[in-house]
Amino acid sequence: SSRGPYTAWRNTVDAMRVSLDGSEPTWGAAHVVARREWLRGDLAFVMNAQFYGAYDVAPRSHPNDGKVDVLRVDAAMGWRERLQARQRARRGAHLPHPNLTMKSVADCELQFDQSMVVWIDGVRRGTARRLQVTVEPDAYAIYV
Repeated sequence: SSRGPYTAWRNTVDAMRVSLDGSEPTWGAAHVVARREWLRGDLAFVMNAQFYGAYDVAPRSHPNDGKVDVLRVDAAMGWRERLQARQRARRGAHLPHPNLTMKSVADCELQFDQSMVVWIDGVRRGTARRLQVTVEPDAYAIYV
């Protein structure tokens, strides 16, 4: 059989420039999570990808649309409702919900009453009360 020349397809992916409390920015590709606890208090997901592990957190998110999807969990949401929403998030069925807000933006600044632990692409990056995320369109090129 002949193994002729291979063709590579070039795809671009957006990046997220992330600053914690005005610090020097760092970079992320898939998601930024700000939380103290899962079952109470403020919780925010900034998604450049649809999935966070097994959870379909941002069903309409796309890694190359020039935007991130920001999911905020209201601090008033009870732990039982959070468990139900978490279970439904496996299918992307957690929205709409009165204690969950989702918006698609090119950049965002999130403010919190208390310092939140911030995770970028699964790595703990520090704590912050103010989180700034800006999309850098077409930051990476991937060849497949």
